[in-house]
Amino acid sequence: MSLDFLQLEFLNNRVIDYSIALLILIIGIIITNIIQRLVLTRLRKWAKND
Repeated sequence: MSLDFLQLEFLNNRVIDYSIALLILIIGIIITNIIQRLVLTRLRKWAKND
């Protein structure tokens, strides 16, 4: 399997650069969702204790 297509340029950027940016975006969304769940869980517990 040849990975030469990753070196192709589209709008002056390589396909590999777009892939890396997309991967970073997806990881960022996942991390944000995890942090959001943790914070909301702790806030709900804190609100119930009052």
